[in-house]
Amino acid sequence: MFGESRTYRYEAGQPPNGIVRTHEVNIPDATGELWAYASFGGVASNPGSYEKNEPRGQQVLTIGYRKGDRFSPAVQFGIANNKDFLQAAEGVAGQTFLTPWLSQGGLEYYGDYLRQGTQCDFKLKISLKDSRVAIWYSSRGDHQWHLLGENLPLISRMDAINYVRVEQSPAASGVADVVIQSEPWPDGEKVKPHPLAKKAGIVGPDNGFHFQSMRSTWRVPGRHVQIVRQPLRWFGFPM
Repeated sequence: MFGESRTYRYEAGQPPNGIVRTHEVNIPDATGELWAYASFGGVASNPGSYEKNEPRGQQVLTIGYRKGDRFSPAVQFGIANNKDFLQAAEGVAGQTFLTPWLSQGGLEYYGDYLRQGTQCDFKLKISLKDSRVAIWYSSRGDHQWHLLGENLPLISRMDAINYVRVEQSPAASGVADVVIQSEPWPDGEKVKPHPLAKKAGIVGPDNGFHFQSMRSTWRVPGRHVQIVRQPLRWFGFPM
């Protein structure tokens, strides 16, 4: 894991908690400043449905430190059900709405709508010395990294990371290219195109356009201040 890429698929996981399958991996102690990457496979449908109270297609990756039977999480992220959105939108009972997601333990952060059949890449910069993390995501075809959280405290303070847990609900499409290392991973830093994107000739470098309803600085590191974050209300303004 440390400096090497791994892939996790639902059918290969262990089912200790009902239908959710789990992969648990020990890695050599990693300290200082770390970079983590993961690519989550696309969901079959969104909005989706539940299977035995579990959101179909949900996948969560937790990084932390384990000693004996005690596991302390540092950061938890992945593709998860945005219950706040469904409540605000008065969604249909039994529906799920999957988005990129980050948990700080007490607070949860959700990204944009996750397009069906579209992989979603994550990258994290973790400082164990400062106990802080920054996290970005980019769905294939987005053409940019989206800042999901900046300078956020880790769930638990720790001097090293040595453990990874992946939890997958039914219909999870797999987590690939899971990498944790002490320097940026060149391939993980790339913003990747959608596999069905049209080839050059329709649009190309410096030729064409992207739909963008409003230019904003809120996703730029150091340019966003959060005012309120509570269920159904999230107020933030660029600095």
